[in-house]
Order: sequence, then structure tokens, then C-alpha cells
Amino acid sequence: MVIEECPRRSLATAAFGIYHFNRFTAYGVVANMLAVPITGFWVMPFLILSLLLMPFGLESLALVPAGWGIGAILWTAKTVAAWPGAVSVVRAMPPLGIALVSLGGLWLCLWRRPWRFAGLAAIAAGFATVLFVRPPDLLIAEDGRLIAAAEADGTLRLSSGRADRFAGQTWLHRAGQEKPLAWAAPGDDPSTLDC
Repeated sequence: MVIEECPRRSLATAAFGIYHFNRFTAYGVVANMLAVPITGFWVMPFLILSLLLMPFGLESLALVPAGWGIGAILWTAKTVAAWPGAVSVVRAMPPLGIALVSLGGLWLCLWRRPWRFAGLAAIAAGFATVLFVRPPDLLIAEDGRLIAAAEADGTLRLSSGRADRFAGQTWLHRAGQEKPLAWAAPGDDPSTLDC
């Protein structure tokens, strides 16, 4: 059944969300449990009906209700995303981490004997690799207008809050950091600075 598969699918894709987007969605299972039935029982049937009505020029009779369902899905996504702690920024997972999670998941799914649970150890090891990732000590944008320096704890300080914002946000996300810290000038107390 579609509804039963949602939690498994969300958990199975969590590592890939961390690897590619440096984000962990805490309520993804809840959002999917609400959105998938709307998709399967409302939106998709009306979209199929619109294809059947298209030769007669009557597809809007089905597309309008399908749009209501899509609106409900978007409302669900916005509502769940607004909950406190819905999204956490996580440090970048190294390629070894995603490989361990993938291989552990395959091991767990392909075997039917008790040794299949060894895949859980590989999955846990893959997620643990995030704890050992440290960003480079110094990052310089391609055009040289933005520089980031790493503190001892791995947090990044940016030389500018305006120059090359895309690169700056990418660096911060890969470091598991949401807000940029300002560049410290000589004699400044770094703990009081903020971008």
C-alpha cells in the first residue's frame, strides 16, 4: 500500500538529502503521509481524466480539481516546513559516507538471512562520517571577492555578506552552518561579530 511505504521511502532517501543538499527534514514522513494520498487518490485520477477529455477540448473540467489537489499538497508542504525544527542544516557527507549507506541498504534489502542486519552497521557508519568532516581552513571564490576562513571549531567566517552570495551559502551549508559569521578585523572580539 502506498501509505505504508512513505516512512520507509523517506528514511531511505534521508542520506541522499544530506549528501546532496546538506539538509535533514525531520517531518518528511509526516508530510509524505499527508501528501501522497492526496496525490494518489485525487490528483492523479483527475490528471488521467484530463487526458481522456483532451481530444474533446474538455480537459479543464479535470485540470481544475487536479489543481485544487496540487494546492493542498503545496499547503501541506509549506505548513510542515514551517514547524519548528522541520529542517536541519547538516555538514556535508563525504562520498565514503553515501557509499556506506548505499551498500548497507543494499545488503539489508538483498539478503533474507540473519546476517542481513550487518547492513545496519554500514548504514550507521555512513551517517557517522558526517561527524568527521571538517571544511577546508580557507575558501576563496573564483573571482576572489569572497573569502571564508574556518575557526577552530569548523565554523566559517565570511569576508563579505554581499559578494558572491551563492558561493557563500554553498560553503555555509556544506559546513553545516546556517548563519554567516562576519570577518574579524584585527583587535575585534570574534565572538561579538555577526554578518
